[in-house]
Amino acid sequence: MTRARLALTLYLTVGAWLLFTPAAHAYLDPGSTSVIFGALVAGAMGAGMFFKTFWRKLTGFFRRDGGTGEGTTTPAEHGEDVRDDEVGADRS
Repeated sequence: MTRARLALTLYLTVGAWLLFTPAAHAYLDPGSTSVIFGALVAGAMGAGMFFKTFWRKLTGFFRRDGGTGEGTTTPAEHGEDVRDDEVGADRS
């Protein structure tokens, strides 16, 4: 019951604070708005990539084949120059 009362008090306090806030008389031009929007999108994309990488490392750790199953790529698939002796081709 104490937790519910604390939450209600917090909601009412924040609501009253927002209701009685004076006007700022500020202006955001389209250039600054697009910069703010771009920063938010970049932050969301960065967070998505962080969690994607974290999730793959976590699931790869618990995978039975030691994380060498699907999703692994060779250097040639990334467009890197690979010599035959690096791949393991035997040309004797």
